[in-house]
Amino acid sequence: MYAWRARIGLVKPTHRGKSFAFWYKYAADGVEIVPTFIGFRSGHKEKFLEGFQRAEEIAVQLKEVGCDIITIGQYLRPSRLNLPVQEYLNRHRHFYLKSQLYQVRF
Repeated sequence: MYAWRARIGLVKPTHRGKSFAFWYKYAADGVEIVPTFIGFRSGHKEKFLEGFQRAEEIAVQLKEVGCDIITIGQYLRPSRLNLPVQEYLNRHRHFYLKSQLYQVRF
């Protein structure tokens, strides 16, 4: 029997079960996984930019449910039938998102 260790919040761009399954498979005993997703549905740049605001909202919600740490996933095009990668995060956007999460106290 294991005592409570941690609650990890996952923020993924899309709802794909395989990426969540990895965390469930390898999480140590006593670690709870809280999966969330931003919900990208199209390859439009406007929707992509709205995803940053949605990620901030999700981070606040994960903090409210008691997550100790969060991870932010990535979108990798699984096949040619799926949306292509429109843009990679440059370090400026990465640091912006990081600063927003620090404000939530992660």
